[in-house]
Amino acid sequence: MFIFEGNEIETDSEGYLKDTTQWSEAMAESHCRAGRDNARR
Repeated sequence: MFIFEGNEIETDSEGYLKDTTQWSEAMAESHCRAGRDNARR
């Protein structure tokens, strides 16, 4: 799970969206950026 624009986005154990209707390009870009930032720590 992660938060995007104040909404909880649920993911499965592999990180895939449980509800694919929540997908947006902006959300995907934000989530990818967060993953890169976490990898740098």
